[in-house]
Amino acid sequence: MEFKKIKKVINKIYNEETQKAKKEIKSICEFVEAGYSWDRYKTKTGEILSFGERLTERQHTKPIAEQKRILQNKVLNKKSNKFLNKLKYIELLETSPKIKRLEITVNYTNGSIYGTQAQADIYADDGNGWELYKGAKTGGCGYDKESTTTADALNQIRPLFVLIAERLEKLPQKQIYDYLTRKNGREFLGYGFDFWGGKIGSFSGGVGFSCHEDILKNLKMKETTRHFGKNENFYIFEY
Repeated sequence: MEFKKIKKVINKIYNEETQKAKKEIKSICEFVEAGYSWDRYKTKTGEILSFGERLTERQHTKPIAEQKRILQNKVLNKKSNKFLNKLKYIELLETSPKIKRLEITVNYTNGSIYGTQAQADIYADDGNGWELYKGAKTGGCGYDKESTTTADALNQIRPLFVLIAERLEKLPQKQIYDYLTRKNGREFLGYGFDFWGGKIGSFSGGVGFSCHEDILKNLKMKETTRHFGKNENFYIFEY
């Protein structure tokens, strides 16, 4: 399936952000020409802000015009690479098979300082065989560990994101734009999914695994097995 609307929206956002960056760079250059540092500049209201891209000590010795050119290249190249990576990922999804089955195991181990920690192993079948995706082992305390490690593993599974892209592509282009710019994916798939991270959204950690269950069900995956053990939990979802 082609994701034409998604790619159009990503290109539109890239063009908008590029124009915004150029205006910001112009404002910064005017600020620097007035004798201030590159990494701090004033807004129209006089507020001094910090700017993410900085020049090296050696670059600061170059003429102002050269410094401007270097800064603009740094900012625009970073944006270009970010959006090219998104488009390449969408093109990969267009030729990738859909997920057929997920087998999720969350293993628990006891730590000497922070208590129980979790790590997810997810076997994913896309119809061409199984592949293992491992979530990062949790650490520390004070948050939901099961969903933290399952989010890390789920975000790696490209055949799963084919379903997400298909669902997004079916929406009107304006609605796709709203989701990708407002970043909030709760209305799209439910609490625990957003568009802040990833190439085309991501599962959030720390929200409780029940949120991930609801998201998978919203993608038309059926939960066929749900088992809670002493040292592991086990789930199967089928599409």
